[in-house]
Amino acid sequence: MEWWGPSRKIEQFDEGDTLVIRVTSVQRKGDYAILCAVTAAGVLAGLSRNNGSVVVVAMVFGGFVGWVLSLERVTAMALNANGVEWQNGGRWSKKRILLWKDVYGLRYETGDDGPGGLFARTGRWTSTCLVSGLNRSDSEAIMRMIDAKFPTRELAPEPEGLLSSFKKALRG
Repeated sequence: MEWWGPSRKIEQFDEGDTLVIRVTSVQRKGDYAILCAVTAAGVLAGLSRNNGSVVVVAMVFGGFVGWVLSLERVTAMALNANGVEWQNGGRWSKKRILLWKDVYGLRYETGDDGPGGLFARTGRWTSTCLVSGLNRSDSEAIMRMIDAKFPTRELAPEPEGLLSSFKKALRG
């Protein structure tokens, strides 16, 4: 059993013409060991001064940190021949739908203002995050699952660059 760092579990379910991929991210127990040590230190510091409010604050803080560390983040994607429907982990996230005809390709990207993950290219300079918090190998594994299930899916044609559009306009 590993004690440190995040853990990811990628599950694949084949449901006829639909492929369901579920990515679960959880924290490992080494984080809880640190949490217990910090909480115990706060409790001991409070007890040594005979100050009950410090003990209560330390326990509330430790409980809050423990709650945050214990959250699971689940992203579920349902893919079919037409597109992908997904819901990122989180209590308030809503389902999103993206059609393959609007996607130029799937790839791993590092996020501009967040963690990297699996992204769908939806324009020359734009991408939509399907699953965040993945490393390159996990993203490539999911792409292989999708390619194996839907090898003939039709993606949008690659957008032309600005220079090639300009050249075509000059040629008439």
